[in-house]
Amino acid sequence: MKMNLEAWVVMLIMLICGALLILVGQADFQFLKIDIGSVLANVGAYVIFVGALNWIFVYYAKKTLIAEISNTTVGLSEIIQSGIERYYHNSKKIDFEDSLRHANDVSILFSYSPRFIDDYGSILLGRIEDGASVTLNFLGRDSNTLLLMLKLGWDEDSVNAAFTKIERFKSTASDGVKGSCVVNFVDAIPRYSLVKIDKEMYVIFSTCGNHRQEVPALKIKFGSPMWSFFDSDIRGLAAHA
Repeated sequence: MKMNLEAWVVMLIMLICGALLILVGQADFQFLKIDIGSVLANVGAYVIFVGALNWIFVYYAKKTLIAEISNTTVGLSEIIQSGIERYYHNSKKIDFEDSLRHANDVSILFSYSPRFIDDYGSILLGRIEDGASVTLNFLGRDSNTLLLMLKLGWDEDSVNAAFTKIERFKSTASDGVKGSCVVNFVDAIPRYSLVKIDKEMYVIFSTCGNHRQEVPALKIKFGSPMWSFFDSDIRGLAAHA
């Protein structure tokens, strides 16, 4: 990091003044029993010492500080540009109700869990009745992924109960509505769960096993690179329905 001319001039003046004071202080003279020479020499040494500290700060401490701030700023900038708008420690704490009550376009992706329907089914039906478009993506009953999950220990009774709820919702939503409700039973490997409500998107992580624990989630900014990626990915699921 280069110093500007003004800083160099200040440092040079401090060094010259300090040296002159030390030189003058070598003279042996007193005033009112005060050793003026020693005082001047000490002041000169202090001035040089302060100048040296300033030089060390400019070339080392300040340089390191600026580098750390720069790295942190660049890192934060990259995160912001990627599209991460907010982090949730526990995805179950996210409340979608307010957003859903005014939604025109809703898309969700879950493995087989009907919890979203349990929590917001009545709101979704109301929005469909008013003309909203709702697309629900779940693993199909006979999908290879779900069959493997069952072999690994997922409870078959709870899975069957979940599909019963999903199919019941699909049947209810199809009865004389203004909007549209599409339920895709896909054969895919879900690497995440997703909720998209108009210009809001939430990506919910998944555990690799069937154990229960708090699962984090991210809110994705509309129009960002991550939004485009997830939006394209979930739209492509329809081709495998």
